[in-house]
Amino acid sequence: MERLAELGSHVPDAEVDVRRGMLVPDTLATVVYTSGTTGRPKGCAISHGNFLAEVDNAIEILHPVFKSRSDEELATLLFLPMSHVFGRMVAVACVRARVRLGHAPSLKSDDLLADLSSFRPTFLLAIPYMLEKVFNNARAKAEAGGRVSAFDRAANVAIRYGEAMEEKAAGTGGGPSTALKAARTFYDPLVYRRIRNAMGGRVRHIISGGSPLGRNIAAFFAGAGMEIYEGYGLTETTGAATVTPPLKPRLGTVGWPLPGMRVRIAADGEILLAGGPVFRGYWDPNAGGVTPASVDGWFATGDIGSLDDEGYLTITGRKKELLITAGGKTVAPPPWRTGCANTP
Repeated sequence: MERLAELGSHVPDAEVDVRRGMLVPDTLATVVYTSGTTGRPKGCAISHGNFLAEVDNAIEILHPVFKSRSDEELATLLFLPMSHVFGRMVAVACVRARVRLGHAPSLKSDDLLADLSSFRPTFLLAIPYMLEKVFNNARAKAEAGGRVSAFDRAANVAIRYGEAMEEKAAGTGGGPSTALKAARTFYDPLVYRRIRNAMGGRVRHIISGGSPLGRNIAAFFAGAGMEIYEGYGLTETTGAATVTPPLKPRLGTVGWPLPGMRVRIAADGEILLAGGPVFRGYWDPNAGGVTPASVDGWFATGDIGSLDDEGYLTITGRKKELLITAGGKTVAPPPWRTGCANTP
């Protein structure tokens, strides 16, 4: 930072004001390339307005994550690459919300555990694979110590507790029973607290995205004291388009649209998105500009899904994977779900 200040010391303040005045919400901020898993990578032209619409609305809907109700300093340690829009969006949101932000230089287990222990984040950004790995490593340690049966019982209690809390929030159940609360209290110091301590000891919220999260894994972490916010989005939407609303989780869905984001299901089941976070278009270096990708203001995601009566979105597959039967009926193959085979 000192070097940057030195290099810019000769620039007049008036010139800085002019440069700032040239920036408008539609000004291109960055080009982020898609992963290319479903085709050739494409550069998404994302504007300053896209980022601000995304992060401001994400901060509002995920207020327990980004807004502290106490004197505790909120913090997160990023270990996902900044070349991915998911990590970039959360980094910008942290700056916007004044959340302490750290970057982990290594993804090796020992290095990352040491960084989590010293940084002590209050929330984490993760992909389902990492959450599964945390669960599987904890179970492997229990198995090595001859305590795998106890761990499996604790996992079952956490899953049931997480599901009961979900039912209570949805108004379809009374919440955990007295016996279930007692069982969770019993296993907390034996299993759940150890997992929380391995993640720094202060993690209460986890934002998950990038691929489907298994229902049992989500319920386990919720029951262990770490609420999961599962989201759905693309590089083209500057990150999350939908996310689990706090206090109203619905396991197996990817939540509600972010404020200002609109979701529509086409006649063939394809998810269509519109709103402030939707990108300007794909960067075309040959044309020297941006090629629009929306039709009538709606971006076709290529994903297949459904909306329930309360606005929760469920992803069921990819449009290109749809099958047409001999009778002319269009069906999607069973959705691939992440999860741990060892989870009861």
